Amino acid sequence: MHRVYPQLKGVPVLYDWTGPIDCTAQHMPVFDRLRDHPNIFYAMGFNGTGIAQAPVAGKIMASLVLGRDDVWSRCGLVGIDRRTRLPPEPLRYAGARVVRRAIRRKNDLEIQNRKPDRITRFLAGLAP
Repeated sequence: MHRVYPQLKGVPVLYDWTGPIDCTAQHMPVFDRLRDHPNIFYAMGFNGTGIAQAPVAGKIMASLVLGRDDVWSRCGLVGIDRRTRLPPEPLRYAGARVVRRAIRRKNDLEIQNRKPDRITRFLAGLAP
């Protein structure tokens, strides 16, 4: 934080919050129903922007639960099958670590006003 905001160097951080996030490969929420239990609907993947998305989420979920065929039930956020699939394990784990390291390296270099190399930019660009 102090590297990005040096003017806050003497200001103590009294509280912070971190926790698990719910994230899809596209970093967009997804709405659907369970295949084996069509009476169970879900919304997931809000990725830290759930409050801003709540009104739209409510309209999509209401439309799905009520069985409507409208703009909300047909929107691009509905349907888990339309989403990008991640590679199988152990490739997923190894690939995620490589991509995360590249993102961190790219961010660190950009904070220092340095341009990341092509490989770092390529690997960081693989983030969904």
